[in-house]
Amino acid sequence: MTIAGDNRNQSTDETATLMRTAIAAHQAGDQERAESLYRLALRTEPNEPDAHHLLGVSLMQRGQLKEALASVQRA
Repeated sequence: MTIAGDNRNQSTDETATLMRTAIAAHQAGDQERAESLYRLALRTEPNEPDAHHLLGVSLMQRGQLKEALASVQRA
């Protein structure tokens, strides 16, 4: 039997792991990997403000301004 709170904690842990890995990729200059990981984090937690913000920053750095603005606004 799974308790709803357990699912939430698992989801939060997964998102935190994805975010740490995405930030490391972003800092290493691997924008494509970072963006992919930010998007995965958002599939796990669609309202995660840091994922939206950092995805927007990464998109902006790659010149995808319209999509970057939309992501930052969601943050």
